[in-house]
Amino acid sequence: MANDHALLSVDSVNVRFGGLKALSDVHCQINSGEVVGLIGPNGAGKTTLFNVLSGIVKPDSGELSLNGVKRDWLEPYDLVENQISRTLQGVGLFGDLTVLENVMIGAEVHAKAGLVRSIFGASKKSEDELRQRAYIALENTYCADIAHRRADSLPYPITKRVAIARALVSDPKLLLLDEPAGGLGSQDIEWMKSLIRNIRGRTSVLIVEHHMEVVMNVCDRIYVLNFGELIAEGTPAQVRENPAVVAAYLGTQGSHS
Repeated sequence: MANDHALLSVDSVNVRFGGLKALSDVHCQINSGEVVGLIGPNGAGKTTLFNVLSGIVKPDSGELSLNGVKRDWLEPYDLVENQISRTLQGVGLFGDLTVLENVMIGAEVHAKAGLVRSIFGASKKSEDELRQRAYIALENTYCADIAHRRADSLPYPITKRVAIARALVSDPKLLLLDEPAGGLGSQDIEWMKSLIRNIRGRTSVLIVEHHMEVVMNVCDRIYVLNFGELIAEGTPAQVRENPAVVAAYLGTQGSHS
């Protein structure tokens, strides 16, 4: 349950879509410096909870606290000022811009200024600052060596790293990652696990993910949803041995889905 030291916490979250109860009395918290996983079978409510935290879905009831202070549910545009950043399942890069320009745009979005000005019309000082921040984000995601390549020339696994760099450029306190290992092969999954470990000292992370080897290797704690209800929470070892989790998910889904 939530405590006063949680970076972000939600309690008693209920979401209904028509006659379907997508989330039923769900709680979740992320503490400073943690990597937290959110898993469950398809249709379990993971994406709904992720979208509640991102401000995309408004719950029918429940409470949200940031840094121990209760507040109204977030709107998507509230994320920046609350030092929260997110990635999407779709990468969403601008193909005709370089990797560096894509990440600089992320910095300028978070600075609440015009996108075009950030790349083509900013003052020399502000553009240099943006460029420096973007390079640091690219270094943290092992992409600094491709900074000047066009985004549409990159293989898919690399674009996912660039998308995370774009989310990191604002120095968020909390990074929400939606299926970061989705569509990746085994070698790139190892890269992704290394990347998450690398950034955990800079930001807390919430991961929605199907790949169990990622969740079990990088997360401090895991929440497990099934049919919109929280059926387990705890360390990876605790979750792995939980009979309800094995029956609902791990036993039949294995390491993939």
